[in-house]
Amino acid sequence: MKGGLIIYERMLERFKQIEKKMQSIERQLKQLPEGKLICSRTGPYYKWECSDGHKKTYIPKKDRSLAEKLAAKKYLSALWNDLNHEKYAIDLYLRRHSNHKSEVDQLLTDSIEVEKLLSPYFLPLSKELEEWMKSPYKTNPKNPEHLTQKIRANEFVRSKSEAMIAKVLKQHKIPYRYEAKLEIGAGEIYPDFTIRHPKTGE
Repeated sequence: MKGGLIIYERMLERFKQIEKKMQSIERQLKQLPEGKLICSRTGPYYKWECSDGHKKTYIPKKDRSLAEKLAAKKYLSALWNDLNHEKYAIDLYLRRHSNHKSEVDQLLTDSIEVEKLLSPYFLPLSKELEEWMKSPYKTNPKNPEHLTQKIRANEFVRSKSEAMIAKVLKQHKIPYRYEAKLEIGAGEIYPDFTIRHPKTGE
């Protein structure tokens, strides 16, 4: 599940990057001249031509700037097509993923009893760390109504990203406390997660 969640987030981020890049390419293409560059060769010499789809117009060497712009247009159009194919493939993945409810998520969040039976799979390796994680601690008292994301039968966090972090920590047997009080000097804060090294306890 952890791998699937991370892949989904990366795919979603890549999808956004592609959309942004495609929009940038479209703006650049609007600034370039009409026509399509055609390069042909006669012996050791190359010839540049501009095609409008019906006829070709010779581009003299002195008009290299026009040839460069048409070459850029050719490149950007090919890049846009490649990105569009990638975007289509990612969109199919995202649609399939969003319609699929994780069976593991449902199993761990719907039944307290099943979660208890499975606890050996997720508890820290050290008994001391296990007790640290289970022992009561003071949590953030602000806006408890925002604890809406269920990550297991009796544990809630405030956001989907925090839920993903908690699940990853749990699956790697990394002991953590959520929004536990941390005193710094004369003040106190409630970090999202306080974690300890699963082997050293640091």
